[in-house]
Parts: sequence; C-alpha cells; structure tokens
Amino acid sequence: MSAIAQTSATEPSRREAALTDAPRMIIAMMRCIFTLIREGIPVVGFTGERKPGENRITITVAPSPYLYSLFEGQCACIQRRKEGHLTVFTWHAINEDGIRIKWEEACAFPMQ
Repeated sequence: MSAIAQTSATEPSRREAALTDAPRMIIAMMRCIFTLIREGIPVVGFTGERKPGENRITITVAPSPYLYSLFEGQCACIQRRKEGHLTVFTWHAINEDGIRIKWEEACAFPMQ
C-alpha cells in the first residue's frame, strides 16, 4: 500500500469530520438559544460560518442590560460606528461551547 493510501485510510476525511462536528455544533447552538430564551433574552437570528480549522456559530440577540450580568463580564465591544446622530456599539460574548452571542446598542454618545 502506498504512503498516500495509508495516510488517507488512517485519517478521517474532511467530510467525515464535518459530519461529526455538525451535530455537536447544532446541539450547542440550540442549548444556547434555549438558555437565552429561558433568561428572557430575545433571539433575533443566527449564522454559521465554516473556515479551515474553525467553525463558528453566531447568535444575534436583542440588547439588554441583563446580558452583562448573564455573561459575568465576559463580553467585549468589537465595533463602534456612526449612524446619523447615533453611535452604534457591537458587542459579543462567547459561551462555554464556543458559541458567539452578538448584540448592538445605539446611544447618542458623540463619536470622536
């Protein structure tokens, strides 16, 4: 048997890895969505992104002051942009399963 055939026979294919990883990620996403809904946080939507070596699910939620205490300070502002007279801050947190939770807050704070 050639070295190439031996390597491909012993390593799981990308398709097999994706099929194994997909149910785990979907279950983690649903667990996160149920937790957010149970905590009274409205879920707006979700997206999935697959890059080589990295899978990412992002759940978008409505802004709430409760998010800061729910994630116990494990959230960060990742973007700030100007929209008319408002400044919009984009925040995210990552839960224990690696799911990103994202929300935006608008305020009349002047952007320098």
